[in-house]
Amino acid sequence: MSSEYTNQHFVPRCYLRGFSFGKKKNPMVYVYDKLASKSYTTPIHDICCEEDLYTINDTQLSEEDRKKYFEVNYLKKEVEDSYGPCLEDIVSKLSEKNTLTVPEKVELAHYIAIQYLRLPIIKSLCSHIQNGLFSDIDKAKALISEYEKDNPHVMRYYYDDSKAHYTNGYGNEGTINNLTCLFGLARWDVIYSPNNIFTSDYPVFVIPQKFEIYNDKIVLNKKFEKFLFPISKDYLLTIEIDPDASYYQNNLCIVKEASEMELLRYNLFQFLFCRRFVIKNVPFDEKELEYIRVIQNNNIIIYD
Repeated sequence: MSSEYTNQHFVPRCYLRGFSFGKKKNPMVYVYDKLASKSYTTPIHDICCEEDLYTINDTQLSEEDRKKYFEVNYLKKEVEDSYGPCLEDIVSKLSEKNTLTVPEKVELAHYIAIQYLRLPIIKSLCSHIQNGLFSDIDKAKALISEYEKDNPHVMRYYYDDSKAHYTNGYGNEGTINNLTCLFGLARWDVIYSPNNIFTSDYPVFVIPQKFEIYNDKIVLNKKFEKFLFPISKDYLLTIEIDPDASYYQNNLCIVKEASEMELLRYNLFQFLFCRRFVIKNVPFDEKELEYIRVIQNNNIIIYD
């Protein structure tokens, strides 16, 4: 088995390139590492990945298939080969101040949905739910098995555990499509700030309604406001969910230049919600590092 696919990315390199600098064959990024409490440069192939994250532990499959199914056969061939060009086309359109078409918006919404569901914490949540489902299925199997002893004419109960691993979990098509519709029908606004947009190892998340910086403290509340998704080093997408989807049918994408405070607010959310790395294509400035230290010192007040 080749080691190429052992270290599996949960944030794909085709996305991370949009925040990189340096040579095309070995793109680099600046990261702030929460665990090491410092900033440094690193190749994109060394971050946002885990060993055998998507490996299917099924003895019915060969070792190579277990390693490669999700990372290569699904995520690589069916998702990432078209994800990179889609992002490039979106950025090109936004740079020309063009409004996104409905198909472009839906395509990007589809990728954002997959990105959200493949994050380790979301994957773990799906696996937890799935394990509960498997437990109930095992109990049902046991009961049917006992019943069959006295009733041999009863149809046997079959369940393909290996297939369920990815179809009932984070790779479920129905879940992806439902989330795509949720994102696709929402209001989209894009803020623009050249070379100033952060991303992280948790690039899709929900942000609170209230966020203020007061006397070296960050104050926020638990009320939902919108989803956040950095598209590139220049553009950040906000997705505002509203039940009245028809209101937004013509509002496909509004682009505006970010204010200094708005940019700081959204970028700090990246640090607040990331697992370990905040990522950008230029060095972190002193103001950014100062506010990062405020968050690291737990000077955060959360209220209902």
